[in-house]
Amino acid sequence: MKTHKRILSIFLALALACGLLALTSVTVQAAVRPVNSEATLHSAIAAAAVGVIGNPDATPPIADTRDIIQLTGSFACSSAIVIDGKNIILDLNGFTLSANFGVDVRNGSLLLADPGDGAFNVSGQTGGNAVFAFKAQVQVTSVNTSNAARAVTAGTGGVITVFGNVTNSSESDIGVRANDGGKVIVEGAITVGAKGTYLDVAMTPRTQEQFSFNALYPGYQTYKSDTSIVLVRHAPHVFGDAWVGDDDDHWVECICGEKDEVTPHTLEADLAFDETGHWNTCEECDTKISFAAHDFAAAWETDDDSHWHECACGAVSGFAAHAAGATWLYDDDDHWKECECGVVFGLAAHTPSDWLVEVKPTAVTAGSRFKVCTACGFVTESESIPATGTGGGSSGGDYIIKKYVGQLGCYTTYESSFWNWFKYIVLFGWIWMWFI
Repeated sequence: MKTHKRILSIFLALALACGLLALTSVTVQAAVRPVNSEATLHSAIAAAAVGVIGNPDATPPIADTRDIIQLTGSFACSSAIVIDGKNIILDLNGFTLSANFGVDVRNGSLLLADPGDGAFNVSGQTGGNAVFAFKAQVQVTSVNTSNAARAVTAGTGGVITVFGNVTNSSESDIGVRANDGGKVIVEGAITVGAKGTYLDVAMTPRTQEQFSFNALYPGYQTYKSDTSIVLVRHAPHVFGDAWVGDDDDHWVECICGEKDEVTPHTLEADLAFDETGHWNTCEECDTKISFAAHDFAAAWETDDDSHWHECACGAVSGFAAHAAGATWLYDDDDHWKECECGVVFGLAAHTPSDWLVEVKPTAVTAGSRFKVCTACGFVTESESIPATGTGGGSSGGDYIIKKYVGQLGCYTTYESSFWNWFKYIVLFGWIWMWFI
C-alpha cells in the first residue's frame, strides 16, 4: 500500500513539473506561407488558421499561433485585401506589397513582422476606405489614395498604424477617421485636398491646428474625443500668414513653433510713436522694436502761431498758441513783449515823452528832468537842471512837477505854493462855518 502511494506521489510530481514547464515555455510552430503574386496571397489568406496573438507575459502565458505570410517577391494586388476573423503576420522580407484596392480587416489582425524590412503601401479603396479596421489591428507602411472617401478609418475597437504618410488627394474627402473607440497612429504626415477634412474624431471634423499635447503620448499631436483618438507624429508644418518678430529678425511660424523665412529687420527711416513712447518699425513686418518713453527737449519749437516741446521722434508736448506776456521788455532802443517760448510781439522803437521835472532847481541847487517812453516807461533821456541863482529856495514861487507813475503812461501833477495852501484853508473854513 505504501509502495502504491509512493508511485502515485511520484506520478503527480512529474505531472505538476510538466505542467509548470508548459506554462513557462510555450512554443508553437506557426505555418509560414510564401507568396509572390496576388493569387498566392489570396490563397494564403484563405488557408491561414484563425491564430492567436501571443502574450508571454500573461498568466498563464499565451502562445502565438498566427500564420506568417511571407513575400518572396514584390507584387501589386488589383483587388481588395480582406481579412475577417483571422490573425496574420505579414513578413515583407525586404519586398514591396502594393494594395491598389484597399485593405479591410475585421475581427482579427494584419501586423507586420518588421515594419522596416520592405513596404506595404495601400492605395485605391474598398467600401469607401483605403484602410479599414473593425475590432482589428492593421499595420501598413503608407496610404496614398485619390478616390477614397476616407484614406484611413478605425471603427469600433479598430487600431491602425501607418508608419509613413497618409495622403488623400481627393478634393473634398477625409484624411483619417477614428470612430466608436477607434485609434489611428500616423508616424508620418496627413495630407488632404484643398477642400478636404484633415481628420475627424467621433464624426467631428478637426483641422490640423486643433490638436493638443498629451503626456501619455509624448512626441505626438493628439486629436481626442471621449472614446476615439488620432495621434500624428510628423504633421506637415502650417505656417501662418502674419509675420512674427523679435528685436532682430522676423519670420512666419507654424502652430508647432517651427520658424521659416527668418529675415533680419529692415528699419524705416523715421521713428513711429504714440502718446506713450516711440519705437523703430520694420518695413516688412511692422514689428515694434526698441520701444522707449518720450524725452522732450527743454527748448521750445515754434512757428508763426504756436509753440511746443519736441521729442527726437517728432512727438510734441505742451502745444499752445502764442500769447504775449503782460510786462514790457526793452533795451536802449526798442521795447516789446514776449511769449513764454521767446517769440517777440510788438517790437517798436521807444516814443519819448516831453521833459518831466523830477527835482526843481533852487537858487543854489541843480534840479533834474527826464523823458520816458510813453509805451513802456523806459527812461530814454535824463539831464540836470542848472540852479537858478536867483534865491527864494524851494518854498518860493509856483512850480509844477509832473511825476511819471508806473508803466501806465499817465502823470501826476503836484502844485506847490504858499498862496495855494492858504486858498484851500480859507475855503475849508468858510464851508465849515456855513454848515455849523
